[in-house]
Amino acid sequence: MVGVATAQASPLADLLAPHLASGLGALMANETLVSQVVAGITGAIAAPSAVAATQLAQAWPTDRLTRVPADVLLQRLDDQRWAVLDDALPPALVRGAGSEAATMRATGRLGRDPELAASLRGDRFVFVQPSARWPQLAALQRRVLAAGRRLSARGALGAPPFALRPDPAGAQLACYQRGDRYARHRDRTDRAATQRHVTALVYLREAAATEWTSAEGGELRVWPDEDDEARATGVIAPTGRPLDIEPRPGRLVLFDSRLVHEVRPWAATDGGSRCALTLWLHYEPG
Repeated sequence: MVGVATAQASPLADLLAPHLASGLGALMANETLVSQVVAGITGAIAAPSAVAATQLAQAWPTDRLTRVPADVLLQRLDDQRWAVLDDALPPALVRGAGSEAATMRATGRLGRDPELAASLRGDRFVFVQPSARWPQLAALQRRVLAAGRRLSARGALGAPPFALRPDPAGAQLACYQRGDRYARHRDRTDRAATQRHVTALVYLREAAATEWTSAEGGELRVWPDEDDEARATGVIAPTGRPLDIEPRPGRLVLFDSRLVHEVRPWAATDGGSRCALTLWLHYEPG
């Protein structure tokens, strides 16, 4: 049994403590690691989440993470450029937000990107602000915003403390139906006008299914080991081994917005969409 160390109570700490205190769990054959971001928020946590054994050996060569100071976890976040936390939110909230996402999609509130062919980006999306009309999505968005504020207070991925700001457009709700994908891209390049620095997303599920299976696809594939020159030029030619992150409902994912990534085709047959609520944290140096 592993506990969570917090200096003082906070909404996010209260939210995460029951999940983080429940233990490490069994190793599974997926390539995810514990969220260092939440570690940085709550002080010190045990890790990891479910990970592939080979990935575990490479990423955590000196220990199996019994209790690690927040600064150590944040350094590992900076080194890896991505982080994952499972069961980051109450299941009832995840289900409720997924149901509201389904209603929004079914009533035509989500649309396609007019600048990209559906073969390159097939999802439908909309930017949202917390609204009383969609209380579950609003509650979810507020919690992600709270995590972003605490992350900003600590600094991340080269941004100094208190320098990160949430995207003024709000959060993006995006849903993928069967056959939809999103081709390789970056959320930001060094030459782009956008100042997206950290991409934070929570996975939702429209249908009654509460778990993900490999037959459904829809993985987020990222290339964490790309060289600095490629990132600076924005060329979409990733190098190194890709990492697949499974879109499990309730999973929180954070990564460097400059990483090349794609969404693999969604293949679920239950009629439900693969949805995610994404918040970008911006950083404007100097």
